[in-house]
Amino acid sequence: MGALGRDMVRIIVPNWHLVLQEAKEELSKLLKLRFDGLEDDMKKKIVQHIGTLWRSWKLRVTSDLKQALEDGWSDDEINSKLQPEGVDLAD
Repeated sequence: MGALGRDMVRIIVPNWHLVLQEAKEELSKLLKLRFDGLEDDMKKKIVQHIGTLWRSWKLRVTSDLKQALEDGWSDDEINSKLQPEGVDLAD
C-alpha cells in the first residue's frame, strides 16, 4: 500500500492534508477494484493508512537528502547512494 501512495502522490506535496481529494478518491477506486466488496469506512481507513505510510516515506527520503547535502555529497553521490534498490535512474 505504501508503494501505491508513493506512486500517486508526489514528494513535493507539503503534507497529506494538502493531497487533492481527487487523488484520494482515485486511491479509493483502486482499492475497490483490488478488494471486491470493501466497505466505505474500511476504504477510508486504508486511505488514511496509505497517508501514514506516505508521510513516513517522505520523512525518510527528505531526512536522508538533507543529511547528504549537509555532508557535502555531490549530485552523483546522492543519486547513486540514495537510489532505491532495483531502480535504474537511466530509464
